[in-house]
Amino acid sequence: MAQECMAIFEHAKLPLVGNVEQCCATGVTPEGKTPKSLVEEMVPLLDSRDIINANKVRIIALYIQYRDGVPDEDRRRLYQHARLTLAEQDAVNAMVHLGVKISKGPNDKDTKRKFKHKQSNDEEYELSRYKPVLRSVIEDNSAGKLDELLFPYVKDSPLKNQTISPAASLRSPPPTTSLRSSKPSWHKAPRANAAVKEDKQRLIVFVAGGMTYSEIREAYQLSTSLNKDIFIGSTHAITPKQFVDDLKVLEIAGVGSKAIPNGLREAREGQREYQEYYDDRYYLQDAPPPRPPANANSLAAPKHSSHKIIQPSPTHSFSSFTTDTSQEKEKKKKRGLFRF
Repeated sequence: MAQECMAIFEHAKLPLVGNVEQCCATGVTPEGKTPKSLVEEMVPLLDSRDIINANKVRIIALYIQYRDGVPDEDRRRLYQHARLTLAEQDAVNAMVHLGVKISKGPNDKDTKRKFKHKQSNDEEYELSRYKPVLRSVIEDNSAGKLDELLFPYVKDSPLKNQTISPAASLRSPPPTTSLRSSKPSWHKAPRANAAVKEDKQRLIVFVAGGMTYSEIREAYQLSTSLNKDIFIGSTHAITPKQFVDDLKVLEIAGVGSKAIPNGLREAREGQREYQEYYDDRYYLQDAPPPRPPANANSLAAPKHSSHKIIQPSPTHSFSSFTTDTSQEKEKKKKRGLFRF
């Protein structure tokens, strides 16, 4: 099974694809330097037929974000190299609605983004160097450095209402419970090998609009390093293919998407069928056939039939020549037969 997985991994050129994606997402190479040969590494991958178009869409989208937009002609050439469909091109162009700059004018400055990441003590692989923003959010919340403007409290801040010192709160007795409601456990002797359950602080993270599997992994890893019980949830889990499919229908109000198959009603022009939306955007009607000229009947060439019609010779000399030659052949045959 491991060999089969590795064969698929190598056949799809995922090591090369992952390296380009990580360099575009982080802005640095595995050595920590600015990438200088991204185009030379990216164009052969876009031309390759072993790579699926979904991965090509991701490569182009990440490259455009890394360059903070590219000229329209360069973007057209990237689409041409990757042989993207119109819907896949719309997926890249729809990033404008997410705040991504995809186009760049001739007078715009050529910039390359370099994202700042906190140094992690954990060992990381070269193909998973990018850390989601959720990691920084959880770490800042644990350290009390989270920006209250971006993440405001729904109630008063607990630090502002805290009147006693943390040391006094630790020495405060636990809350008393009624003996009638609690079950007695004094008669049960503790087990020798029983593990003592440690009370950890709980942190609940909810991501509106979907969470990725990399964010789930970061929450799991931080729960160990921060010694907290971190629970993460969302409306749904996002896969790369599903995210690209949602980008395809963003221009048509989400019609046909998995989240809102009927689309946004306030953005739709009445109750139209799915096919009408796609026909208006992608269907190209054939050009009408050319009209025949006015004197077509007089200049029309006669149609050739399957049977060949032998017409008589227009001149007498040609017909007499053919008859004379046929008569001479008959005489030669007779002379050869009777030998005189």
